[in-house]
Amino acid sequence: LRARLDGVTVSDPFLHAGLMARETTDANARFAAAVASSMQLGCFFEARATAGGAATTAAPRGGFRANYPQTWLRLRRQGQTLTGFAGVDGQTWVQLGAQTFSGLSNTLYLGLAVASGNTNSLATARFRDLGPAIDPVTVPALAFPREPLGPSSRATGMIFSEIMYHPAPRADGRNLEFVELYNARSVFEDLSGWRLSGDIAFTFPEGFILQAGEFVVVAAAPEDVKTVYGITNVLGPYTGNLPHDAGRVRLRNNLGAIRLEVNYSDQPPWPAAADGAGHSLVLARPSYGEDDPRAWAASELRGGSPGTPDAWRPTPLSAVVLNEILAHTDDPVLDFVELFNTGSVEVNLSGCILTDDPATNRFRIPAGTRLPARGFLAFDQNQLGFALNSAGETVYLLDPEATRVLDAVRFGPQENGVALGRTPDGALPWRRLMLPTPGHANTPRRVEPVVINEIMYHPISEDDADEYVELHNTGVTAVDLSGWRFVDGIDFEIPTGTTLPAGGYLVVAKDAARLRANYPQLNTA
Repeated sequence: LRARLDGVTVSDPFLHAGLMARETTDANARFAAAVASSMQLGCFFEARATAGGAATTAAPRGGFRANYPQTWLRLRRQGQTLTGFAGVDGQTWVQLGAQTFSGLSNTLYLGLAVASGNTNSLATARFRDLGPAIDPVTVPALAFPREPLGPSSRATGMIFSEIMYHPAPRADGRNLEFVELYNARSVFEDLSGWRLSGDIAFTFPEGFILQAGEFVVVAAAPEDVKTVYGITNVLGPYTGNLPHDAGRVRLRNNLGAIRLEVNYSDQPPWPAAADGAGHSLVLARPSYGEDDPRAWAASELRGGSPGTPDAWRPTPLSAVVLNEILAHTDDPVLDFVELFNTGSVEVNLSGCILTDDPATNRFRIPAGTRLPARGFLAFDQNQLGFALNSAGETVYLLDPEATRVLDAVRFGPQENGVALGRTPDGALPWRRLMLPTPGHANTPRRVEPVVINEIMYHPISEDDADEYVELHNTGVTAVDLSGWRFVDGIDFEIPTGTTLPAGGYLVVAKDAARLRANYPQLNTA
């Protein structure tokens, strides 16, 4: 028998909810159960082999995390042995543990069980999809793509678990901007007088307690969030707003000390799908620390998951990534977008969407389109029905139902005829490539002759006027730098007619006259 555990109210970190088989309804009867608990404890097998004896628990090496609302539990009987399993899709299972009994009755009581773990607090569980396990597949372990929710700072066990800073526009005008917090400690946290600061401001009310393993959402428009998502654990409103380009959110304790800080951005390496495409930012790898962009990912589904865990929902489509684009061309060369299957099995792409506007499904991949394992597939601008913007934009790959952005790439202005792609194929970094290769393995990254060779960012004089950046041409031919610009950190456009000879150097200074006075060997560029 199997069931999906949609969610639980966290009465205590040690709550139990799951499938149980009992010999009798007596309090100390023999039993076996596949259960899930709080996010801290995850899923495990529990059994009492002897009536009146102590119950024992078992779990696979490394544990099996709770994945609400996609926590699947299964209990199997074979003769005198009862075995518990857990999974995330109702098809593939990991064994939690097993118990072999002696003289176990042929007739058992089977049902859904919930135990609070706290005699003073009620626990509830929502079970769905109860029924027989059909063609189950057992595997040694599942490779979750994210870390379990846990502390991201040594300063506190509280975490920012989700941030919706740029919700997709809605026809009803409801504001779904929010920040979600989670108590990753093993005990409750009294948040009385704690506050959010940065680009928003909110003070938690006196007496507000967040239990271990519980979420709370702080929203710009609490009633809008409650109505759209059907949740109740929402506070607010906060003042201010979460900027759509780059913003800061801090958590301060009741003494004003900063306990958490996130400085997010809509630019790479931050996930592009969270910037107006419907997804939220979720803390996927807390071990990096909450202010590291590598710690964050786009939510599994558009809309995010406020007030609940962001469950892993496996799909074969997640193996397919955007792998190469060419966005600046002249006829007869055409813009193109290339897909790559990083997985080991063929994937059906029928109905998937490629677009440069998350609100418009501009191109649907034709029915029957299949991408072999480690295979490539490219669509040019004529097939897509739209060209890419050479000045820069974002390209999205969506699933057929448009419920999730499978992959997205945001790029800036592109040089004519120079492709941008992952190298090696399927890897995280996007690089300018030596050659465009639509439908084939990417070439190595393009080696740029001009490099940033030296930076003086903190002069010993403590005078910012002594700052400079040096460029160097490592190539064998001169490079025309007319119109080249520094766009991040400093803002400067190199004047028309500036040429950097082979092996030459060019210094861009905060104060050119002062730099020449300090370094008389320099000449005027």
